[in-house]
Amino acid sequence: MSDEFIDGLKKENIMFKDDDIIIYLPEKPAANGHLKVFTKKQYDCLEDVEEEVSEEMFYAASYAATALFEMFGGQVGTNIICNNALFMNKRPTMDVLARREKDGLDFQWKPKQMKPEDMDSVSKKIKDKADLIGVKIEKKEPENLDEGNAEKIEAKSDEEDYTVSSLTRIP
Repeated sequence: MSDEFIDGLKKENIMFKDDDIIIYLPEKPAANGHLKVFTKKQYDCLEDVEEEVSEEMFYAASYAATALFEMFGGQVGTNIICNNALFMNKRPTMDVLARREKDGLDFQWKPKQMKPEDMDSVSKKIKDKADLIGVKIEKKEPENLDEGNAEKIEAKSDEEDYTVSSLTRIP
């Protein structure tokens, strides 16, 4: 199946390509040393990308950032900006930018003061979800049901469903 968008990319600007992702040097870069990492497949949003592809995107962006930093002498650093699938023809994209002093790029925003009670509430919500970072949930094979343990499994299943349903993938 041919993809018109990918077929339309300039081959000389493709830095890397495999079955899942492409690293591309944009024709109109935001800075000298700007790469785009994006999926070959279209998705509605970044959260819909399969975990393996998402991992590959982040690894590729991190590797590209290191390469750009070293290539340009590490004057200031690099930025990795994740974009949802609103760009690149419905493909989640990561822009990797080499940064230099006075490069004209401004990613500053004005911080807002939060009320202490709001800060406590937000902090608690984030901490509740952050405890799960790095925790792998093991998938168990379904147990054979017999009449003796069906009720126990059903009760346990309700608890697991609540736990699983309370987890959400946060971008």
